[in-house]
Amino acid sequence: MKHISQNLPLLIGLTFITLLILAALAIPAIQAQQGGAAQPPAGAIASDPVVGLPPDSPWRPVAQPTDLVEVIVELEDPPAVEVYAQARENTAARAVEPAAAAQAQLARIEQAQQTLVSELAGSRIGATITGRLQRVYNGVALQVEAGKLDEIRALPGVKAVHPDGVLYLSANNAVPFIGAPTAWTTGMGVRGEGIKIGIIDSGIDYLHRNFGGPGTGYESNDRTIIGDAPGFPGVKIAGGYDFVGDDYDAGSSDPSKRIPRPDPDPMDCFGHGADVASIAAGQGVNSDGSTYAGPYNTTTPFTSLKIGPGVAPKATLSALKVFGCGRNLSDSGGLSLSVVSNAVEWAVDPNADGDFSDHLDVINMSLQRPFTRPEDPSVVAINNAALAGVIATTPQSAIRGI
Repeated sequence: MKHISQNLPLLIGLTFITLLILAALAIPAIQAQQGGAAQPPAGAIASDPVVGLPPDSPWRPVAQPTDLVEVIVELEDPPAVEVYAQARENTAARAVEPAAAAQAQLARIEQAQQTLVSELAGSRIGATITGRLQRVYNGVALQVEAGKLDEIRALPGVKAVHPDGVLYLSANNAVPFIGAPTAWTTGMGVRGEGIKIGIIDSGIDYLHRNFGGPGTGYESNDRTIIGDAPGFPGVKIAGGYDFVGDDYDAGSSDPSKRIPRPDPDPMDCFGHGADVASIAAGQGVNSDGSTYAGPYNTTTPFTSLKIGPGVAPKATLSALKVFGCGRNLSDSGGLSLSVVSNAVEWAVDPNADGDFSDHLDVINMSLQRPFTRPEDPSVVAINNAALAGVIATTPQSAIRGI
């Protein structure tokens, strides 16, 4: 009980901050969903959308045997976080420490996946491997001809083959006034201290003054590398990764654009992620363009600030970029369930050492998908992240089953 009591203030603060972030992001979602879920046209597969979306349609046509489709092959062994949680619960007679149990499970999963990948990428099936999941889900993401799916299902060690469906960014409006300044000063005075928030979105503009950046250098920044511009990683944007690359679009009719090409720089090239990060934990910007340094209380001058602070202005952020740069200024393109799951894996184990004790506290996903099933890999991954202590906020309530 001593461990719990020592962390109780942080746990209470974390819960409160999570609720505030949900409140700040939820109102546009409620308005957007009042029209109900759209229905697919005749001839489309609503529950099994495995073919790339054409740019002008939210639904994929039925796949032909030679069509390239994206799927996630689920393996039989449980993901590492389930083993980690079981070991952590066994505190009375703990034979193996949770981190060691997770690391051993990761080694078993890696060996099984290597064997499967050799078969999948071989000349008989000819799949292109686009990603692998081991911590919150045990699966291999790939692009392959639709006619090969039954053959893949019959391979040893395969539990199931799931469509690697597409999600899209949700619309967000201005931050509603939810009473955050009062929360900053009353009770525990929660402002985000010690809380780590991951933004699974289009990236974050770490050069922006709202996140403590210099406010310059955006145009000259090389978005494929880090170290060429200040601010990442930094005090405010402490980490992150670009899981897809700028040209990625899971909803494209071009199969090559549906393959992620990751790089280390999660710079936002679309703007949505920076907006969400601002709502969650922006520091604020003064009228002269400088970073607002506080105070964060009932005297915070919202009316005179160029940008007001976010719900948790003292929290640290991680930029988990899962979208490309978009088809145009109003359309970000799509992302796949496997990419979301990869970002969730990062949130559970940021340094990829198999010890989940350094996990993020909260991950926000302002995403939407009309049809989601409880067995979808992203739903399983997000639920499993909770076993490691990661709270997921999905203000659109569109990733159902979480």
